[in-house]
Amino acid sequence: TAFFAITLCFAAIIPAFQAPDEFEHVKREYMLSRGQILLHSSQESPSGGRVDSGLMKYMDFFTPVKGNAARKVSTDELTSSAQVRWSGSYSFEVSAVTGSYFPALYAPAALGLLIGRSADLSVSQSYRLSRFLSLLACSLILAVAVRMWRLPAVVFALLALPMNIFLVSSSVLDGTALATFVLSMSAFFRVLNDRENTSRRVFLTLVISITLVAACRANTLPMLILPFVAAWYTRNRRHAAFAAIAVVFVMAWTLYTIGHTVYPVGARHADHAGRLTSFITHPGNFVELLWNTLTDLSIVSFYGYSFIGILGWFDAALPLSTYPVIAAALIGVLLTSISIKNVR
Repeated sequence: TAFFAITLCFAAIIPAFQAPDEFEHVKREYMLSRGQILLHSSQESPSGGRVDSGLMKYMDFFTPVKGNAARKVSTDELTSSAQVRWSGSYSFEVSAVTGSYFPALYAPAALGLLIGRSADLSVSQSYRLSRFLSLLACSLILAVAVRMWRLPAVVFALLALPMNIFLVSSSVLDGTALATFVLSMSAFFRVLNDRENTSRRVFLTLVISITLVAACRANTLPMLILPFVAAWYTRNRRHAAFAAIAVVFVMAWTLYTIGHTVYPVGARHADHAGRLTSFITHPGNFVELLWNTLTDLSIVSFYGYSFIGILGWFDAALPLSTYPVIAAALIGVLLTSISIKNVR
């Protein structure tokens, strides 16, 4: 309840499209609200889909703020943007950056846009409803996670980081992905506790939640190992079959979208297969690259600050004095969350 109240206050205060790539996420939510699951590409143009011109006009009011912390949204701009209506006319818009994301976790936000159009709300009201339903879904998912397993204090501390509250309050995929990740870990620890007595409901919750996260966040693909570990603890062959189905689905989705998503000209056009082959055949190059990254103070400090919270388009930092305080508090909560006697 407290998490929902805090994120709701953030959502009410933060102007539209302040989170990184939120324009692209909202386009994808709109496409899903019209039943478009996969992005389309015409004659090798970058992938995307049809978007209402009213939504694009609404976005235009906030585009100047993107990546420009000194640029504020004026009262006149907010008033004018609130008058924008759904037009019923469409244009093809690129949203290739979201092409590999399985869209299920966009569903709450997409539902808000669908309801807004159906109820003849303004685009602004529809967007706000989309935000509300997304953070409501996050709160409900986290409530289920808490009921399934007693979460340690450090998990609540991580959820309370400014960066996470900011992302949950925005209309992006990160909030629902974060909440679903926490649910998957609650289900996993419940399986480790119940073992052979694990209910099918808990195991399916584990498999489905990990599938949804891994299918939209490639860096979480190693989580697909956890259902197999859980199946081994439950001594249930059917559970192992569910785990295998999850792997097949996620890998099929990932490989399909990688192969069929057309990106604009840029870094994504690099020969990633060639780079991977080079790293495998010359592992020293990879070690050197990793070392250079970890010893680059500008990169490491950016990771540290953004982990706690650099809001906006990574251009709205907190006062510098707050970062060490929050980091020390987080470490303190982590230490109190470790029970040495229960380490097996």
